[in-house]
Amino acid sequence: MNKKEINKSLIHFVGIAEFDEDTGTVMRGIYPTNPVLGDYTLDYFAELSVPEGGHLHETDTSFIIAKIDDEVLYGLAHFRKIADTTMKRGSRQASCIVVARQPHYDQFLPFLEAGVNRFLDRSVNDSTLLQTLYEALSETSEKSSVGLWGKNYLPTFHTLKEDEFGDTSLTRLVQLFGTDTMILWYALLRQERIFFSGISAKEIGNCCLACPLLVAPITGFTNIICPHLPLILFQTKVDTYTNKETNIVGVLNMLFEGKEQLYDVLATFRTAIYIIHRKGVKVLGHDKQFMKSVINGINDRKSEQWVRDQFRNYTEQFLENLFHNILIEQQKKLLGASSDRPFAKTEMFSRCVKRKTQDSNSSVQKPIAIYNQLISAEAKQKVTLLQQLSSSLQNIADIETVIDADGVATLTKFIQQGNSTERKYAVIALASIAVTMRGQISILSEQVLSLIIEMIKNPSERLNVKTVACQFLHNISSSYIGAKESVDRGVTDVLAQIVCSEGDAYDLNLIGNAAQTLLQINRILPNRSPEYIPSFIKHLSSADISFVQVLLQLLDIWGVDVQSYMTVSKDVATKLAKLSATVSPNILDIPTRHAACITLQATLSQTAGTSSSLLLELIKGGAISYLWQNVQKARHKQSLCADSFDILGILATTHFGAQTILSNDIIKQTIEVVRSSKEIRVLFHSLRFLEIVCQQKILCKNFIDNKGVQTLVSFIQSTITQRMRLLCVPALGALRYLIRFSCERFQDIRKNIIPLKTTFLEYSPDDRRTQELQKMMHFVLYLTKLTDIPMQEEIVMNEFYQTLDRRYWLFDAPQTPRKTVGNVPENLLTLP
Repeated sequence: MNKKEINKSLIHFVGIAEFDEDTGTVMRGIYPTNPVLGDYTLDYFAELSVPEGGHLHETDTSFIIAKIDDEVLYGLAHFRKIADTTMKRGSRQASCIVVARQPHYDQFLPFLEAGVNRFLDRSVNDSTLLQTLYEALSETSEKSSVGLWGKNYLPTFHTLKEDEFGDTSLTRLVQLFGTDTMILWYALLRQERIFFSGISAKEIGNCCLACPLLVAPITGFTNIICPHLPLILFQTKVDTYTNKETNIVGVLNMLFEGKEQLYDVLATFRTAIYIIHRKGVKVLGHDKQFMKSVINGINDRKSEQWVRDQFRNYTEQFLENLFHNILIEQQKKLLGASSDRPFAKTEMFSRCVKRKTQDSNSSVQKPIAIYNQLISAEAKQKVTLLQQLSSSLQNIADIETVIDADGVATLTKFIQQGNSTERKYAVIALASIAVTMRGQISILSEQVLSLIIEMIKNPSERLNVKTVACQFLHNISSSYIGAKESVDRGVTDVLAQIVCSEGDAYDLNLIGNAAQTLLQINRILPNRSPEYIPSFIKHLSSADISFVQVLLQLLDIWGVDVQSYMTVSKDVATKLAKLSATVSPNILDIPTRHAACITLQATLSQTAGTSSSLLLELIKGGAISYLWQNVQKARHKQSLCADSFDILGILATTHFGAQTILSNDIIKQTIEVVRSSKEIRVLFHSLRFLEIVCQQKILCKNFIDNKGVQTLVSFIQSTITQRMRLLCVPALGALRYLIRFSCERFQDIRKNIIPLKTTFLEYSPDDRRTQELQKMMHFVLYLTKLTDIPMQEEIVMNEFYQTLDRRYWLFDAPQTPRKTVGNVPENLLTLP
């Protein structure tokens, strides 16, 4: 292949990078051997290929965007670590990299996996590995089937628009950050500097690449994205990535979190998930309503394209309002002409004005048009129109238009008067409407819930209608108000009876839907139903693993001892083996245990709300004992103790975990840690653990009986005037939760909190942070009726705690400051 042909190829070059124990990360080889690199070096691409903290992962994937001679190139590197006793560190770490002219990352990945596996296989000596890989990848855009080392691959290239990348998930980004995702939306429109911080190159890369999708159809972000910036390259490429007014950067090294001058927004998901905006931008009320509807849709298993469409519609509505100068007041302050970052003055807005966004689906009939036809249609047309309406109600904006046209009342009539087919499609349409918050409110006000319940209870109702009715109940109960209404109307009994069904009434699809909905309601509002427990236990013999996992989680919420009904999967057993690693019978393998803790924390954080079955397996396998060993025997290793306390806190949120913590007397021993420890990180995380303990009713009595209240009050009194005074935050948080969840012990709690009143009256805050601390003390005293507090102040405190509950912990450290929920630096804890 001559040089001219190479330059025109889809693939710029491929290579193998490896971590060398003596010299660091090096590029072992590339093909072609002389690619144009512009201002970059092979060492640069090698550093990006082997992610920092690679020793924590078996595999990882790094994304790369580089501009070479006015051409944007896209790199993908697949990393793998394998055990190798001949190496000093006991393993080999290598990555296979491709740099291409199009960002079809999803199509390249299988080839890179094969390449790095072949390189690491010592039984294979393939001198043409890179050339063979290069030629195979070059064919992916031309052939529907490409062979490589005895295996056929079926590449499928899709058209990618500007700022779109293969293998990118906006859904994943939203699942990570929830409602706070809208802070990123504002940051993008304000053209601010965004840093994503995590422990997986694939996760931070996905966040960076998915971020522009939040504000589509606005484009122009590719050139400011750095999906992975290692600390070593930051030293040499600082001007390239950080001396910009706007950027989107992914980092793995936690030291970046302390370099506040580099970012305006920090979105981290190391050991917990949160977003900090340094200028105080918050999610507005209508943004929260929109995000709750999006999250409900994701929980309803809506597609990735659906999620993208919702944000596109939301952004297009914002642009339309901006065009006509009708932004709401709060958005004007953030993005309007008088704000510090007026979007209308940006080049991005100028491009939007020029092309005045067209709806790419303008030829598709809108749901409101179908709905209007349905109202006046003849009887024989109604089934077809109902079917069309139920399938077209996808976008939140379209759904709300139908709600405004009294759509819920109209569809309710079909449930009351229609035939079974009409009822089915009406319920499907209402289930789609129930995804949005406005839809839930409208449905509950129309008394639809009672009709759905009767439909499910009706023995003559068709099975397919009952199944979609269960899906409706799942959607409507995704919020507190919906779950509360469901409990009040007896929905939980109806669902439990379905789960208990046997014989001719047994339908796994229907039962599965009912169980999932019952679990969702009980997560929001635990509603124990002991009469159904024997039947649920009987169903644990089902061959459907996902169904069994749902039942186990539900039984755990109801306080059933699930240990004897559980098994530990191979994957969890592998995690536990690393978590319990020892050098000898009495000596802990601290590096292996610490790496296992960090990886497990990341897994639990990233599956928040959906990982209960994983928690139960970990507890069954002895995780709580292994974690407590870390606290007892490795107190000198503050980071390991801190991480262990964090995971213990997560495990304590299950009944099984709480019982295991009680049986191991961990609460009493943690209280002793608070009394005796001098290490700030250990203190903070032990207090944070106790704050979680005080949120579990089953654990509160043990905490009180072991003089936990006296210990916290004493700690606050002795610490509040010291430099580390903001360690009092989790201590006060624990007292606040204890008062809420231990009403029967109120007088005992109040008696022991009385000394705090004197501390409060004598305390003189000297800055905003310590003023917030004073407010927290005031609120705890108010809850125990030791002081009065004006209603307005109570509202302020509730808002403060909403912020506090997101765990925005900030630390003033002279050398390496850090913000985090899970891990705490050595120095002063402060609040933003």
